[in-house]
Amino acid sequence: MLAKMARAMGGERARSASYALQTISEIGDSQGLAAAVDDAFPKSRLVIQNEMGRFTVLMEQHALLRPLAAAELSDGTIRYLLWIAALLTPVRPR
Repeated sequence: MLAKMARAMGGERARSASYALQTISEIGDSQGLAAAVDDAFPKSRLVIQNEMGRFTVLMEQHALLRPLAAAELSDGTIRYLLWIAALLTPVRPR
């Protein structure tokens, strides 16, 4: 879960963002998602883990020994990921 988003927006919306990013990876513009992340954070990529039906977003960054959990990302990075999710979602709200 995106912990900072959970505090700012409520747990349900944070989970929805994780699910949205996973949906983009599976049936949407996965190359566009990867390019948007790489454009803002060179040599970085998102890793979305499914742990018993709950998605966790991690970011692998160049020269770091381990991926960063969402709780470790800056507010600006979280906002950027939300914009990516909103703009690349394959299913538009009505």
